[in-house]
Amino acid sequence: MSKVSGYTQGVFNAGKVKNWGTELSMGITPVRLKDFQWDFNFNWSKNHSKVLKLPDGVDRIQLASSEGTVQFYIEKVRSLGTLYAKMAKRDEDGNILVDREGKLLNEADQFLADVSPKWIGGVRNSFRYKGVSVSVLLDFRKGGKLWSATVHQGARDGQTIASLEGRDDYLFSYLILGENGEERMGFLQPTYTNNPNATQNTNGDTGVLVPYGDRFRPKGVQAPNSVYDSSVTLLAGQRNMAWLNPANYWINTDANAHYYLYDTSFIKLKEISVGYDLPRNFLRNQMKGVFQSMKLSFVGRNVAILHRNTPKGLDPEASSSLGIVQGFEKGFNLPTSTYGFDIKVTF
Repeated sequence: MSKVSGYTQGVFNAGKVKNWGTELSMGITPVRLKDFQWDFNFNWSKNHSKVLKLPDGVDRIQLASSEGTVQFYIEKVRSLGTLYAKMAKRDEDGNILVDREGKLLNEADQFLADVSPKWIGGVRNSFRYKGVSVSVLLDFRKGGKLWSATVHQGARDGQTIASLEGRDDYLFSYLILGENGEERMGFLQPTYTNNPNATQNTNGDTGVLVPYGDRFRPKGVQAPNSVYDSSVTLLAGQRNMAWLNPANYWINTDANAHYYLYDTSFIKLKEISVGYDLPRNFLRNQMKGVFQSMKLSFVGRNVAILHRNTPKGLDPEASSSLGIVQGFEKGFNLPTSTYGFDIKVTF
């Protein structure tokens, strides 16, 4: 707050949020016989949210940030939870803009994603044959976004598969062939051109441009779908032909935030159990009638992720917060499964 008011801080109601949605549940028994029964249960829900009001003069509130790259906001008229980031600058056609060296230009405070899933659901199938029962639970989610600080840092450190792109090509060009910066930027040195008078102008552009094609080998990493910015004389709007040092490209946190954003759709084998009800005769004769019923079960939870769009080892449900702030993953534990036994008795 303005210190002119005599205060430095104030506590306010954060605002007003509207939530509405639909939930559907269904339970049926497709098969029911004397010794066999199949029960099917289905649940599906879709939720919408919208920030209707914030304190006067405030259009959005930042609740969290990650790696100095991505911010989580509560923003008026949007759903509850949006991510913003500094990302690559683009032209009106969506092409990434680069300088004459092929380095990505960037713009701050760009909308990155809405973290909310489109819908979620689950399916449970239960089977019983005489005293044996089997239950299988599947959970699924469609949509939603997750920004991974783990993958972000791994790429910066050169420890991810993605960061291998162009590494050998760059080292071959730089260390083995000794090619200089001009040649990796798509230009030929004047001494190697058919025009002995070719020279660089004050903007660093030569009259000899080497177009990239099948006849020219890669020399590092090239920004995808990129063109030269209007500040690059003579080449503005033309396809980028420069090659970058992979280390410099992946360490560029100012333009590559979108690489570490993942769709959180998934299908999970959430639970599986196999149980056996001891016969009443056995309980009556061997247990002297102490127990009316006894059931022994083997149970596994979080058994497997059957489908996901996140990298292996990164749980689509990973989160650094249990509260409103969602869509951030910061060093989340690897997905784990648990297995155990249940004994249920009635007296």
